[in-house]
Amino acid sequence: MGNKAMRREWERNLAAYQIAAALADADASFGPFAKENLAFDVSKQELQQAYGSIDRATVDPEGRASWERVWSRMGEAEETRYRQVLTPMWQAAIRLAETPAPDLAAALTKIEIIKHEELDNDTSTTRDPFELVAEDMARISGEIGQ
Repeated sequence: MGNKAMRREWERNLAAYQIAAALADADASFGPFAKENLAFDVSKQELQQAYGSIDRATVDPEGRASWERVWSRMGEAEETRYRQVLTPMWQAAIRLAETPAPDLAAALTKIEIIKHEELDNDTSTTRDPFELVAEDMARISGEIGQ
């Protein structure tokens, strides 16, 4: 693959990851997940105030029903976030990690994303992240005459 084609592929995959990561951050900060998380916290606090603790709330049939509804809504929000926001972000991170870095700056960015997303622990990666980075560094070193 020529360096121009490699750079285009890198830039396309980097942008895809950055977009997905920005959406994940927005979702956690002020999006649907953040709103549901706040509602969960408020509902939990209300139950604790009414019953003294969540454990005491679950002894009472009405308190237990309320807690189960709150817990269920939060579980649904987490599942939606995982499916619609986090999985696409992780997939974009893996695609980027598997994309040859066109230069040293890109390779260093790749390392930071691998660390941030903990891709070395991700079982869905097709290649070892260290090997991908090592290949980039060997190729880049050869290109700059090291």
